[in-house]
Amino acid sequence: MKHILIVENYPVIRLATKKLLLNLYKDAIIHEAASFSAALVEIEACEQNMVILDDGIPEGQGFQMIRTIRDVQKSVPILVFSANEERVYGIHYLHFGANGFIAKNSTLAELRTAILSVAESGRYISNKIGVELPTSWTSTTTAPITHFWNSLPAKSPSWIYYWKDYGSKR
Repeated sequence: MKHILIVENYPVIRLATKKLLLNLYKDAIIHEAASFSAALVEIEACEQNMVILDDGIPEGQGFQMIRTIRDVQKSVPILVFSANEERVYGIHYLHFGANGFIAKNSTLAELRTAILSVAESGRYISNKIGVELPTSWTSTTTAPITHFWNSLPAKSPSWIYYWKDYGSKR
């Protein structure tokens, strides 16, 4: 029996996501949290098979949320479900250890694909993110991200180098 945690502060989005999950996994037990601290309580109380994480959750810590969750449950698959732009934020969440990233403006079919992909293979990379990554990044390890950072043009925006430097110190 799967235990899946939805970390989302908007009840309507939680409900829609829950309905989709129960459609995919009839016997799943769906846990819900409307804040990051509530999510940590749920993760500590019950081993989860997947976490669907809103990156804008109250009390959230941005990219650090991935590490905090991993400190409690090391191998839980994490799908970041975000109102932010995939091409800007998705790569960074993957770099910080998320198993997948999907924008909230994606289609229901894309969300379904993301959930199934993370659950079954441990990774989801959308087409929008995939075109931004070097073709050599196909494994579930973070080692190829070094190639990604090294392949950036010399005149990339300065915020990219901020993330490179911050991420390399983790």
